[in-house]
Amino acid sequence: MTFIDRLLTFLLYAIAVVFVAGVVHLVAILIMPEFAPHDAFARISKLASTHQPVPLPQALPGKELTPFEDPAVAQAVCMFDLTHGSLHVHANIDPEHLLTLSFRGREGRVFYGVTDRAAVHGKIDIRIVTPEQLQALDAQDDEDNPPQELRLVAPQPKGFVLIDALVARPGERAAAEARAMSVVCAPEAVAQN
Repeated sequence: MTFIDRLLTFLLYAIAVVFVAGVVHLVAILIMPEFAPHDAFARISKLASTHQPVPLPQALPGKELTPFEDPAVAQAVCMFDLTHGSLHVHANIDPEHLLTLSFRGREGRVFYGVTDRAAVHGKIDIRIVTPEQLQALDAQDDEDNPPQELRLVAPQPKGFVLIDALVARPGERAAAEARAMSVVCAPEAVAQN
């Protein structure tokens, strides 16, 4: 066996090892969320009950409940389960203070986000629905009086709304927490036709 034959054999072996390692790595990354028992939804569901906003503890390094938490934000969360009806989210907006809402599915991915800039007449009204509930609501709508709410179709029946209120100064944390907790998450039955 010549030197070139040994070199080619080694190169083929090295390429095969790298290929198998790459495939194993990709498969491990793709199946990891299925086996992660402590995702954001699981951690938040231990603190929150369905359809009621609950304040989240202040973000501390290494003890965040959700990824990329900011200590300058007061957070509340509202879990939802659309199996028995839609969820109506209502907020009265103070234009002087930032308030954001991010709507997330069971796996924690954001499917919609809104800030206080989207308020109409100082109010945000959003209804989270399943595709079937949206069809039922559309059938009930009056064409002369269209609904004033934004309707969002959730990718899954269970998820959560993350409410963020900016803490502009350290002494304003209590006021920011009160703004976050003032958001109403109310279940509403949808009449099926």
